[in-house]
Amino acid sequence: MTSYIMHTTMKYMTLIIILIGPQTILANDGKELHEMHCIECHSRMTGGDGHVVYTRDDRIAKNMRELQARVAHCSNGSSTTWSESEINKVTEYLNNQYYHY
Repeated sequence: MTSYIMHTTMKYMTLIIILIGPQTILANDGKELHEMHCIECHSRMTGGDGHVVYTRDDRIAKNMRELQARVAHCSNGSSTTWSESEINKVTEYLNNQYYHY
């Protein structure tokens, strides 16, 4: 009986993940969103560690407003369809981690 319950539970959990999307469940803060969606592209751009785009001397974003606009731009370009709240979370994470505006 326990095996049946576990099997049924797993089927329903899989269905939920398929219906609402894995990123909704897994990515609940800016760091997770960033790691799931940004680093792969940035690594391709730099040919290595994608985090260097935030520490280079010629960073694009010079203040908090520009940082948020850049996150929104990247979100649109990568088709993440992030909500305003998710864009804010990633912006806040990047600011706290790298920029300190």
